[in-house]
Amino acid sequence: MFEKYIATEKDFEAIEKALGFVWKKELNFIFKDKSKIEKTLVISYDSKQVFVWTKNGGRYSLLKIPHNLKVKDEYQQGWRAALKPWEINSLLPKKWQANWFKLPKISGGLLAPFLKLQKKKKRKLNPYVTYESYLATILHEFAHVYFGQIKPCWHWNKKENLNLLEKAQKIYQGRKAYSKKFELFVPALPSLSELFAFCTEYTAASIFWPRHKENLDKYYSFRISELITKEEKKNLNIQDSVLDENPHDFAATIGIILMKRHGKKWPEIVLRK
Repeated sequence: MFEKYIATEKDFEAIEKALGFVWKKELNFIFKDKSKIEKTLVISYDSKQVFVWTKNGGRYSLLKIPHNLKVKDEYQQGWRAALKPWEINSLLPKKWQANWFKLPKISGGLLAPFLKLQKKKKRKLNPYVTYESYLATILHEFAHVYFGQIKPCWHWNKKENLNLLEKAQKIYQGRKAYSKKFELFVPALPSLSELFAFCTEYTAASIFWPRHKENLDKYYSFRISELITKEEKKNLNIQDSVLDENPHDFAATIGIILMKRHGKKWPEIVLRK
């Protein structure tokens, strides 16, 4: 549908407006350590070029890189705290091809394709069909970056992974494996990253985007009705709870209670070691 789409000024303006909200003082209690997100590369694309926003001081700069990739609709319909498609990485300047943990990257679709594709989805009360929701989606990914920089959800460091594997092998072989100073790294649950991102988005919607908040309330009220019906039919001795099936459902259910119960203390609770 959007294989030949060319970006417009409105597409660029929307991304740049979204980036402005990331740095609003109202969200300082969430993004307390701005160094965790300030190096994040923000990447989008049309049929001809890859667009990369980088933060230099207080402003963002835009770099345009020609490409010959096939940009599928699935790339344009959302955003993620990763590179999709991965082939974009080889088009970036060498200094930007670093590991995600050292140089975070978020990527996703332009405004016009994003909204049209979301509206085509068979998702009742889909809250991601407005301009506000597009801004919120980009902020949501910055929250994933922030959480991941503090509490990684994956074994990202190959050197450390090999070190862990070798130590475990030595223990099985009855050999000395480590000193007392050795720190054992266990990744956080991915669902906690989703919880942090949901709460960030919902908080921002409550402050800046009333229409998006209203749509989130309507959607999750409906969605939770579906989850209640489904949970009532489950045998939890042999089946997973609905709260364990989908991290977005988990985040929306736990997140709204967490924010209501703890107010502005929710970030430190989710990020607590």
